[in-house]
Amino acid sequence: MISKFLPIDPESTWKQSWDALIMLFLLYTTFSVPYMLAIVSDSESSGPLTPFEINEIILDTPFGLDILLSWVTAYSRHGMYEKRMGQIAMQYVTTWFFLDFFGS
Repeated sequence: MISKFLPIDPESTWKQSWDALIMLFLLYTTFSVPYMLAIVSDSESSGPLTPFEINEIILDTPFGLDILLSWVTAYSRHGMYEKRMGQIAMQYVTTWFFLDFFGS
């Protein structure tokens, strides 16, 4: 049943909406991380998580999901979509995977 939905069509409305959401999260991260590094003091308290820390944990979830979706999203090769899962995985691991993984 799940193979009916895989690989994901990169031009589908759902995937394009997902990519737009990820871009909004990246835009937020672009401004929030430098702000927190420059302005907010880093206290080493063992107390409860701050709202910012909770927000960062919540934001890590969609970035992790995006990595998983990238393993099964078709890509364009020579003007046609590559839909073989092994080829998709190989393309991802040799291009964006390490940047996505270490950036998340």
